Amino acid sequence: MSSTRITFGPFRKWAGVAVLAVFGVIGNRPALAQQMKEGIGLAEVVRLTLEQNYTIRIQDEQTRISEGGVLAAAGVFDPLFNASLVGGHQETPFTEAQRQLTGNALSKSSLTTYRLGLSKRFRSGMILSPGVEVARTQALGTGTPAVIQTRASLVLRVPLLRGRGANASAARFDAAQDQLTAGELTLRHTTARSLLEAVYAYWNYLAARKRLDILKETETRARGLLTDTRALVEGGERPVADLDQLRANLADKITARINGEQQLYEARQSLGLALGLPFEQFDRIPEPSEDFPGVEGETASLPSRETLTKYAFAHRRDLRSARKIEEAALSLFKAYRSEARPQFDLQVDLGYTGLSENGAFRAYLPPLGQNDAGGPSATVSLVYSLPTGNRSARGVRLQQEATYAQRRMAADDLMRKISSGVAVAREALRKSAAELSRAHEAVTLYRTAVEHEKKKLHLGMSTLFDVTLVEDRMTNALLAEVNAQVRYARALGRLRFETGALLVEDGGTEAQVRALTSFPLQ
Repeated sequence: MSSTRITFGPFRKWAGVAVLAVFGVIGNRPALAQQMKEGIGLAEVVRLTLEQNYTIRIQDEQTRISEGGVLAAAGVFDPLFNASLVGGHQETPFTEAQRQLTGNALSKSSLTTYRLGLSKRFRSGMILSPGVEVARTQALGTGTPAVIQTRASLVLRVPLLRGRGANASAARFDAAQDQLTAGELTLRHTTARSLLEAVYAYWNYLAARKRLDILKETETRARGLLTDTRALVEGGERPVADLDQLRANLADKITARINGEQQLYEARQSLGLALGLPFEQFDRIPEPSEDFPGVEGETASLPSRETLTKYAFAHRRDLRSARKIEEAALSLFKAYRSEARPQFDLQVDLGYTGLSENGAFRAYLPPLGQNDAGGPSATVSLVYSLPTGNRSARGVRLQQEATYAQRRMAADDLMRKISSGVAVAREALRKSAAELSRAHEAVTLYRTAVEHEKKKLHLGMSTLFDVTLVEDRMTNALLAEVNAQVRYARALGRLRFETGALLVEDGGTEAQVRALTSFPLQ
């Protein structure tokens, strides 16, 4: 005989701790700005995301729903205790011969029946039902003693056609277990995706801050150039017409700075949403304290696309979840295919029946007490049933077959997408590293060019407008460098995510931060 065991995965407990932290600890914490006086870094992003992100918390509750589904599916295997008490009065008319023999027109009797029983279903479909029944019958008006009949029985029902393998009840339980495992894996994948989105939002926030600083510096230079030129115009050294171009240049720089402020505001809002903070705390998110990761080592040292794809197939939680869902659908399909067969059961009923006309208590248990008559009994039955048409079972089987096909194709399609995602992410990391290197080189060269142009200006070999032109080009190079830094930082996280190596469950926050800023599989 088989038994049923319910298991819940370890990650649910880890996620539960995070959820408890949300409702227990976070409510007693000081304001966000007080916690991070020196700014917000990746460590705080990781911690806040794992504790407060709504997507993670919603998926955690979905996993709890799956736990309830396992318990509900396992309930069919729980022993079912039943007890009954029946009492009544019966009058039966006599035949003519009986009336002449007894002198009575009716037979009057009272009947009281007590029954205790237990029923247990097993995974194989077998049902075991022990029970005890005591019936007390008293013939009224005859003066005869009460008759007590007691029966102890054990009924065993074994399916011969259905249940020889996948039983529907067992399959539903197995499917629920698979769905729970899939839910736990989905929770991990959701956590990784939410963490990636939060890190993306942080890099965008940092980039917006750097862009605004660059634009403010550009505006300051344009304002200073206008002030110096105005002094030269007032001294008669420059024509008044020069001021119009410089005023237009300053207005253009102010416009860019205002747009930069808006981008910073939007980036701060996006970060607050990704972290799961209350809306009131969005505007109090501190300035970013972390810098973009630099290019460590050569991208040529990255593992091959085939190696990364193979690793992703083994570690992507969403793929493992999809396979578990596929297994659940296959279990149900096999079970309902079996249920579509005719039902043919073997039933064995073993018992002992005792009869006593002694009203003492010991007579209520004939096998142990004294009885006037009694003995064992055994009955073997073969029960066959064939639903005409059987459309209901065949329809469910057809649905489960199509569901299994869907789940299998979905898992196969996900493998295709993972292969493509790994290839694109690997190439993006290589290209973004090269782009960042060139962008940094351009900034260095433009800084030198600006210094040279200023020296030429002092020697009378250049004009203020030439200096402004080179400075504007340097500004564009600085902005391009920030954009390259964002793309490289995002590419690191994306390759980690695509290969299933983003979420680090051991090592704490420090290990998680290192994973977000380093090559995978290094």
